[in-house]
Amino acid sequence: MIVMGCTGPTELAVGEATQEQSVDPGACEDCGPVLETVVLDRGIQGVLTPPVPDSDQPRVLRLTTAAGSLPVGSLVTDARWVGDTAVAVDAGGRLRLHDGSDQLLDENVAVPLAVRGSTVAYVRGEMPELEVVSIDLRTGVPVELTQGYAPAWNPTIGPDGDVVFVSGRSGFAELYRVVAGSEPELVDVSVRQSFPSSLTPPLYDGRTLVFQDESGREHLLELRP
Repeated sequence: MIVMGCTGPTELAVGEATQEQSVDPGACEDCGPVLETVVLDRGIQGVLTPPVPDSDQPRVLRLTTAAGSLPVGSLVTDARWVGDTAVAVDAGGRLRLHDGSDQLLDENVAVPLAVRGSTVAYVRGEMPELEVVSIDLRTGVPVELTQGYAPAWNPTIGPDGDVVFVSGRSGFAELYRVVAGSEPELVDVSVRQSFPSSLTPPLYDGRTLVFQDESGREHLLELRP
């Protein structure tokens, strides 16, 4: 069973994004009107560039702070710390390690990135054929967690390493849980929610999910046996 409610913004855990309306107009030169500043993760900040009209492409941020070896001014769709190492998805959907090596980890990556420990979870593919993938930076090998669950979105990692995500494969949004090497399990077939997505991955403590929509409003889902 899932109980869902809405609240205003609460304090976010480390690794989540917050959006601010007040920005420095000079922070983004030659990139057009700046809509807002985004704090992605532990001091990684950027300014959103204007959206592409009539496009499903993700919003692009121009970094105003460095992230590991990724310099100020870089264009990304997300950037996160994994321990002391920065990972980022560039405007072309390439996920890279930014520890000085700029190692390519994966391609066709859609954001946001969810991080727990040394593992990053995300969705990959061409819209709308997005499936859930995770990568442990200790191995650097992407692992497909789903096949046939597209479109999938909003993956997040639980304290036990399980990944919860939303799938629209049945024609409406449903919540699933999966661990590497097993088939995804439907969390609750009665849920008919939109499961909003934003620059912030959902928070998941093993029992409760917190989704944030683009306005910053939070949607709480309590998972009960």
